[in-house]
Amino acid sequence: MKTEYKYFELVKTSGTLKTDVYNIVGKRNEFILGRIKWYGPWRQYCLHSISGIVLNTGCLTDIQHFIKQLMDERKDNKHG
Repeated sequence: MKTEYKYFELVKTSGTLKTDVYNIVGKRNEFILGRIKWYGPWRQYCLHSISGIVLNTGCLTDIQHFIKQLMDERKDNKHG
């Protein structure tokens, strides 16, 4: 699973038995920009951002790519 992108990397921090939590860490300053974690009401992984962050379309595309990887992996584990 790809966890390193142009401006940030995703670092697994914790989770539950069923879901993982990843910090989105900026490469330049190592600041935590947000987290990717499971959002139960929507039954999917979502971005939980830190207030005041600014993301361009490239960053948003990379975050979307990572969430898709998590969802595909979850789906494969359920059926595999």
